[in-house]
Amino acid sequence: MAIPISTEQSPDHVMLIVEDDGPGMPAEQAAEASRRGKRFDEIAPGWGLGFSIVSDLVEVTGGSLSFAESTLGGLKAVIKFPQP
Repeated sequence: MAIPISTEQSPDHVMLIVEDDGPGMPAEQAAEASRRGKRFDEIAPGWGLGFSIVSDLVEVTGGSLSFAESTLGGLKAVIKFPQP
């Protein structure tokens, strides 16, 4: 599985972009992905806290987390922070 990580910068913000070539997730799941305890992958054990923790940390620092379809066919997570 390929997982490229990239950054983009503008005068207003800095973005961290993480993509994968996995199965992805439909838009309705992406809207719930950062909800605490929400799990979509039942193959491996876990508690559904990963995206929730990331979302909380990003929001506390004034940023935002969003999900989209990756050009690789999987999921793209975009963390956007305002420029200091």
